[in-house]
Amino acid sequence: MNNTITVLERRFSAVLLAANGIVLAALTLLGPLFMGRLQYATSPSGEFQLMGQDAANLFVFSPLFIIGGLLLWLGKRAGDYILALAPIFMLYYGLSVGIGIEWSRPEYSGNSEQAFALFLTLIVSGVLFIPVVMGLFSQRTMRPFSRKARPFYVSAFLLFIMVFAGMWISEVRSVLISGTSRGYDEAPTLFWVIRYLDLGISIPLALLSIYMLLTRPSGSVGIQLLLYGFFITMIVSVNAMGLVMALKSDADFLFSQQLVFIVLALIIFIGYGLILRNIRGQKE
Repeated sequence: MNNTITVLERRFSAVLLAANGIVLAALTLLGPLFMGRLQYATSPSGEFQLMGQDAANLFVFSPLFIIGGLLLWLGKRAGDYILALAPIFMLYYGLSVGIGIEWSRPEYSGNSEQAFALFLTLIVSGVLFIPVVMGLFSQRTMRPFSRKARPFYVSAFLLFIMVFAGMWISEVRSVLISGTSRGYDEAPTLFWVIRYLDLGISIPLALLSIYMLLTRPSGSVGIQLLLYGFFITMIVSVNAMGLVMALKSDADFLFSQQLVFIVLALIIFIGYGLILRNIRGQKE
């Protein structure tokens, strides 16, 4: 195989990936979308967003990671690509839900701290998966995007990333100037956690991805797949959240913002397809 990981590392990662799929399913079934035994101390809008994330976890990511674990165990190439979807998503999801709860607000009640071990499992797994993904793709290269496709894709991606960043910066500016913003009064902890993670991690990673595509396309396969794995899982999650918010007639739902995320999803999937199409086998 064209990678630098051992059979033991592959088998361990396969079991852990499938276990994470089961953890995601358990969190969803226990949460507000189904059994309601796991409650989150957050605003109604925050709960709607968590329900959207739970729906994406149960119907998309959980079965995908369980199947991916099996394929990874069997040494199938598809398992490598499914594993690459998981690491940064696990870190982001575990941290945002684990620490984004309104613990100090007496008007909200919840018991999500009881799921500490499950969220910690996702975070630790995300950390462990990163070097494995880099090893799996260490011997593969990638052709540069075509001269026609590259400027169009880079320009479109940058445009919508800047629009996304602008939305969050505008809301942060509103809080700094007036002391409040959309959804801030109801869930200030979640507000800041998401803005720090997106403005500090998600958007810089997107810009790093563009930079690597332009400067080091042949040597950045593992990094690109990690970054796009995160973009894909998060954009699916964000659109699922928006759908639930719209169905629940949430006052914090804005169609204009959701439209940006829908277009971003289209751009991200096109970019991911171009990357997969241009990946080659072992280095010369």
